Amino acid sequence: TSAEAAIRGTFSQVPWLVTLLAVAVGPGLVEEIFCRGFLGRGLCGRYGLGWGVLLTSVLFAALHLSPSQAFVMTLMGAYLHFVYIASRSIWVPVVLHLLNNGIATLIILSPDLQ
Repeated sequence: TSAEAAIRGTFSQVPWLVTLLAVAVGPGLVEEIFCRGFLGRGLCGRYGLGWGVLLTSVLFAALHLSPSQAFVMTLMGAYLHFVYIASRSIWVPVVLHLLNNGIATLIILSPDLQ
């Protein structure tokens, strides 16, 4: 995919730890604080839980700028939002998001790590 090509092209010569910070830790933290902690709380407060989670999830998908993955990203956004609500902690979706991005990045870069 284009995301894989971008990661390989951009990070193939960068130490894997720096790559994980840039692709997993940074986005996992920033996107969750923004989408769940700020945007989601506001939209759920204004439109109710169902519409708020749906709107937040669609906007989360739109942030990723990948029309081919929009549906899956919307589902992931909804899942992360429900985890946030159920756990009452922003850190649970942050860790899940970080793990998702980190594992995917390591898989993409695995031939380069050997």
